[in-house]
Amino acid sequence: MSGLGVSVTASASDTAGTPVLPSLYCELAAGPSSVRTARHRVRERYGGCGSPDLIDDLALVVTELVANAVAASPVTASVRLRVGPVGPDLLIEIYDQATEVPVGRGQEDLAEHGRGLVLIAELCRSWGWHPSDRGKVVWAVIRVAGTGSSATAMPSAAPSAEPPPVLS
Repeated sequence: MSGLGVSVTASASDTAGTPVLPSLYCELAAGPSSVRTARHRVRERYGGCGSPDLIDDLALVVTELVANAVAASPVTASVRLRVGPVGPDLLIEIYDQATEVPVGRGQEDLAEHGRGLVLIAELCRSWGWHPSDRGKVVWAVIRVAGTGSSATAMPSAAPSAEPPPVLS
């Protein structure tokens, strides 16, 4: 698949006047350029929805998750990215056609790879994965509301055993 499908939901306000975060869906070819495309789409869609630090964190999490999905997928496969609100937070879901369990590797100082899931654990409230009908879904929840880091006080490098939240 060489094209990119993007579906977005317009920003609105709920009955209390609180802004409702937009949603994003992209279907990408499982190739290296998809990582850059996904990061660009996230920055474009969420650029006005939070602090620059939040947008940087969101773009980094999406970059790492899409890069992992592309690396695990056959070249002829596609990778799907879905981002949407879950309460005051954003749920990021990456669907790929690989069945391998996402596992963080050791953090050797000079290693080129192996830090992505550690970064995700540091930046997100929670993350995990579950099998899907065609592979797996890796998900992460990043805090939008409030101040300070988007991470919780005690992040875990291990994925959550709990199912992901449901998109609003």
